[in-house]
Amino acid sequence: MEIVLNGETVEAVEMDFDISKEDWSEYKLLDGGIIRVKTTVTRIFKVSGGSGRWAIQSNNTVVYKE
Repeated sequence: MEIVLNGETVEAVEMDFDISKEDWSEYKLLDGGIIRVKTTVTRIFKVSGGSGRWAIQSNNTVVYKE
């Protein structure tokens, strides 16, 4: 399959995967609030023709806590 990576169309193979761990990152704001961020990978690609080149598609979830 072809995907666009950094503005370039490249050949890639979509890889099957299982989620082994998904953690939240937390950032304490100076106003006392907390921003929590979690990146969830939805697709993983091994890019052809490049040693160790990978690409992902992901969603970010952002939560604010007072």
